[in-house]
Amino acid sequence: MTGTHTQNSVFSRISFAMMEDTGWYRADYSHATPLDWGRGLGCNFAMTSCKQWLNAQRKKNPAPFCERIKGDPLRTECSPRRNAVVLCNLVRHDTILPRQYQ
Repeated sequence: MTGTHTQNSVFSRISFAMMEDTGWYRADYSHATPLDWGRGLGCNFAMTSCKQWLNAQRKKNPAPFCERIKGDPLRTECSPRRNAVVLCNLVRHDTILPRQYQ
């Protein structure tokens, strides 16, 4: 399952494998849904932190992350699969974040 604040959670093959690894579940992989987030971006995407990925992408497209501050009105766009409306929920903090969140 993916972390999400929408109704579109994804139960991917990775999610199923993690649940099976607990020993509590036996997954039916035919019910897995595609996990498109990060798809095709290579091992470097999967093996580095979000911050490392974004730093490496500074002069390029930061996808699958966004870099626009959420505005008013909200600016929506199509999802990569063109089956949903998405928005960037990046916010600017007016105060310095505690060190553990930087």
